[in-house]
Amino acid sequence: MSENIDVEIADFRGQHDGALMSKAHPEHEVRMGQLSALYERKFTPGEMVAPQASKAVSDADYRAKHADALNDRAHPEHDLRVKELAEANGVAVQDEQNAGVDFSRLAEPAQQPTDYDFSSIQVPVGLEASESPELERYAREWLLSGEVSPAEGSALANVYAESLNWTHDQIGRMADQTGRELRSKYGEQVGAAASAALKVADELPGLRDFLESSGLINNLRVVDRLIRAAETRGYFKANAGT
Repeated sequence: MSENIDVEIADFRGQHDGALMSKAHPEHEVRMGQLSALYERKFTPGEMVAPQASKAVSDADYRAKHADALNDRAHPEHDLRVKELAEANGVAVQDEQNAGVDFSRLAEPAQQPTDYDFSSIQVPVGLEASESPELERYAREWLLSGEVSPAEGSALANVYAESLNWTHDQIGRMADQTGRELRSKYGEQVGAAASAALKVADELPGLRDFLESSGLINNLRVVDRLIRAAETRGYFKANAGT
């Protein structure tokens, strides 16, 4: 990803912050479209022969499409659909060990900040992470505002722990890989998806700075979760793949 385009995006966001952040602003749609175009440039390496159709389906769309199977344990596809929903929300499922468990509950958003359990965070070997009550408080508020489930909150917390050991080169490679995955998933909508994700990050106090300073803004799981939060807020709508 080009450093120049990152500077251009930052300048654009600073110049048109009011229009980007307020749907009531008369220039909101125009500026969001321009920002999306900048993100398309950021995530499009060289020339693409043809834009790919989006393959993304939101949680809400998935639940609506498979409501019968998700809500009826006797349905022949119940186990399959709850497993897919759980894994899409960062919960690894082992059939042999979890038979009879209702995994669809694991994808439900937390109800309060204390629902998130960070006790199982695994810090990389050789590193000593000092406790930060302030960061933990912010993290709980960010996760709750994003309607993140407790299970996925723990998974994201472990991504943060991993980030403590990332090098600059690793972050650069991760950013490139994330760009490829987003293009594959969202196709020609990649710019709109990325700009919507950043809008969510900007709305939560301190989140944007934290994600950028830690390198987490380049992590696919983190970006994907921001995009799903943007869908919930109505900032972005993915076209379902065929």
